[in-house]
Amino acid sequence: MHPGSTTTTINAATAHSEANHPSPGCHQPHDRVQLDLHDLYFGKPDPAALLPLEGDLATEVATRLESLGYPTATSLTEALDTWAGTENFEERLVPGKLDPVILTQLRHQTRA
Repeated sequence: MHPGSTTTTINAATAHSEANHPSPGCHQPHDRVQLDLHDLYFGKPDPAALLPLEGDLATEVATRLESLGYPTATSLTEALDTWAGTENFEERLVPGKLDPVILTQLRHQTRA
């Protein structure tokens, strides 16, 4: 060994690594969060909670989709389908209706 050099044991290196660089497992979301995300993306809409996509609600949805760059002049349904596909909400689409979960997500994305 050269004068002034030190040796590091594997145990010391491992302890340093664990203390200063926690495993990726510690950064995983809580199981409840994972289940909520799974339900958000893969859950089916509650038929009793579906909103008719007409009137003021249709106007609001169109305005919000337009602000995100999804033109609705030709078809609100096509714009909503395209946005929902981009956001992975296809499982929550129901023709002529709007899942409140989708509405919440759309409002979240377009809030000022």
